[in-house]
Amino acid sequence: MKKAIFSVLFFVWTLTGCASSGFASGMSGISGGGGKTGACATGYTRKFDNYCSIDVRPASYVALSDSACGTYDVSTNVSPNAIAIEIEAQAYAFSGNASNVIRSATVRIYQEAGCNGRHTRVSSGAFESTALLSKQLSQTIAPMKIDLLSRGASFYHLLTGGSAGLDVGRFYILGYYD
Repeated sequence: MKKAIFSVLFFVWTLTGCASSGFASGMSGISGGGGKTGACATGYTRKFDNYCSIDVRPASYVALSDSACGTYDVSTNVSPNAIAIEIEAQAYAFSGNASNVIRSATVRIYQEAGCNGRHTRVSSGAFESTALLSKQLSQTIAPMKIDLLSRGASFYHLLTGGSAGLDVGRFYILGYYD
């Protein structure tokens, strides 16, 4: 009996997000009760207290520029009430027609302007052993939860890794917490 109660409590503890912490904690599951139950922003549907999920997966992603810090305005593009955002981040490394070269792509997400301070990242890399022209060598796709510094605040993104055009990074919004 004690084992069954512990298992149920652990399951609830994990789903309520108590097991995750930090600025980018990955998909956090179901949040605890006592939250908002009102309408979500246009294009989003409330899935549970405090979480609104995007209704339709977007046809295009937010493409990241190579080695340039970009800003994503959550207040305008998602909701001014958002306190955290869930995204799907993607990093791709492509061949560059050279032998014996490591190719990589890293998408970094920051809370602070200028792409400074704490961040989370998704990386993808491969070894190009034979010269290939414009072939995808690797990809990494991962969901991330980004806690915003304040309600509706922006977050910042940076793509690093290879030569321009040989690393591709992008993301799209999965939903938000309010």
